[in-house]
Amino acid sequence: MKKFSIMLVAFVTLGLSSCSSDDDSSSDTASIVGKWEYLQEGEIVNGTETLHEYSHTTGCSKDYIEFKSNGTFDDVWYENTATGCISENDQGAWTQNGTAITSTYPGQTPQAGQILIVNETTLKVKFVDNSEGVTETYVTVFKRI
Repeated sequence: MKKFSIMLVAFVTLGLSSCSSDDDSSSDTASIVGKWEYLQEGEIVNGTETLHEYSHTTGCSKDYIEFKSNGTFDDVWYENTATGCISENDQGAWTQNGTAITSTYPGQTPQAGQILIVNETTLKVKFVDNSEGVTETYVTVFKRI
């Protein structure tokens, strides 16, 4: 299951990036409300960010996440089955406080992240996962649709 976790691991999510103050980067008042197509995903290892194109299911619609103004989200992805493309939808709740974002899927621990960039076309989030004594930093980039 492709998860916001990766995105959130990408998305709902925290920040190392080299944006200048003149960039259309996140601000304390910018909002992520809207529909965002998964564009890139990757990780930060030893301070080096590596991103690759997000892999959408061939022949199906593109995966996306929609952050709604009521504090909920729909994380939608597509699978190609013997009977054609089907969509799957994980729903959850989100909050934003400046560049900090937290997302929660039902029955799961909330995930905190940092918005690195949010503007009219791009949302980039960083998420740090600490599990089993290993820390991994994920980044997800979305395109507004």
